[in-house]
Amino acid sequence: MRAYWSGSNFYTRLGNPVYAPKWFTKGLPSTPLDGELWCGHRQFRKCVSITKRQDQSDDWKYITYFVFDAPRQAGKFEQRIAYVNDVVQPGKTPYAAAVGMRRCKDKDHMLAQLKIVEDAGGEGLMLRKPGSDYVQ
Repeated sequence: MRAYWSGSNFYTRLGNPVYAPKWFTKGLPSTPLDGELWCGHRQFRKCVSITKRQDQSDDWKYITYFVFDAPRQAGKFEQRIAYVNDVVQPGKTPYAAAVGMRRCKDKDHMLAQLKIVEDAGGEGLMLRKPGSDYVQ
């Protein structure tokens, strides 16, 4: 489920608040991040069910916030990803992780990676042009 971290709270793509427990957001930076709240392959409904509730239940332990960009950081894509890798680390952010990035060699390489993701139950790939600005 797409989630925007404002620096203090999560919001959906449509701007609706997501009420994550404080223990879940511990260690996240006070600067915005863009990513997904994820419960695992083929678990989208479970993730939505947990995040829609406002009770901040222990079920949040099944969720990981996968971060793929830092919208307000200065610089191009590579600088923003370096920032994400710096602030989202296992020791600092127990329930968040930086999404691994791979350089796409060509269309065939991209299609092969897409097949791997889809065969595992994933929805697709996030593609970013090297040197690009953040686009919402």
